[in-house]
Amino acid sequence: MRSIVVVLVVAHHAALAYTTFSVFDTAHYINSTHPVVDNQRWKGLDVLVGYNDLFFMPLMFLISGLFVYKAIARKGKVLFFKDRLIRLGIPFIIAELTIIPLSYLPSYYLVHHQIDLSDFLYDYIVNQYWPVGPPWFLWLLLVFNMVALLMPAAWYRLVSKRVIWILYPTSLVAYLPITLWVGPYNWTGWMVFDFQLNRVFLYLVYYLAGVAMGAGSWEKELFTNNKLLNKPWPVWVVSSVVLFVVSASMRGNLPATHSLFVLTCLIACLGCMAFFKWIIQSERNFWNNLSANAYGIYLVHYFFITWFQFALLSIPIPAIVKFFIVLVFSLIASWLIVNWIRMATFFKKLL
Repeated sequence: MRSIVVVLVVAHHAALAYTTFSVFDTAHYINSTHPVVDNQRWKGLDVLVGYNDLFFMPLMFLISGLFVYKAIARKGKVLFFKDRLIRLGIPFIIAELTIIPLSYLPSYYLVHHQIDLSDFLYDYIVNQYWPVGPPWFLWLLLVFNMVALLMPAAWYRLVSKRVIWILYPTSLVAYLPITLWVGPYNWTGWMVFDFQLNRVFLYLVYYLAGVAMGAGSWEKELFTNNKLLNKPWPVWVVSSVVLFVVSASMRGNLPATHSLFVLTCLIACLGCMAFFKWIIQSERNFWNNLSANAYGIYLVHYFFITWFQFALLSIPIPAIVKFFIVLVFSLIASWLIVNWIRMATFFKKLL
């Protein structure tokens, strides 16, 4: 499931150059919907991005929390924090100093029609406020790790069997008031420490839910004969799609709209869990390798995404074709380079 969620992340970013709502701001490309925006668009990719946006980041935070409880119990709080500081902090710094600036170099070229590295770096830091890119997930996850360490272990054990049942009302409290206050797409922060303000508490709830699930026997408690809560996976997946269609038809910054968003997010996450529990019946080298390299793929994929999108700008082919080219080649390139990097013992432990 972790590997597939990372594939969804790559697909999400591959699609953002070709959605009908994508906008490129030539004055401040940091305000663009994506570093590269193509003239070729396809409305079908709006649906992919919209559905993806409902659940894939909350699910990533939930998955990130699943093994935290047992890791803390095994290592102790101090060693656990040191380990997370290294595994999240060092890749975050490396990505923000190398991968992400290089990912935004095509944006600079599209604005200035030339590349002057010294001018690019000045503009990147001073005018664009050092865009964080996908690694925002890492620094925020590190903060959530610190929150998890402050929570008593008994609390996780207490709620472990009730997590799924309390996740919706808790998510609603975490998401609805702040979204009604600041709006659904408000980002804030300082330079590389940027985050989506209205969703930050929603992400924290899903992360802590993952930690609580990991404190118990969540697979045995949730699944019976590979059915989640005794319902087959199509029930969850179809329900999430129906809810997505209903929510997409609603307009306005209304409590009902955002309440439905939270519900759809939960059902989609459960659908993803149910589907992959059903489809993956045994270990396979393909999935194992993809899962082992998922963290590294998440770190490096943005570079390949933006440069492949940039390379395809002048080629007159349909948006859907460009999307698949960018998705496939970015995923393969990221996978290969991360697999190669992880041959070194240090990077294998780090990634």
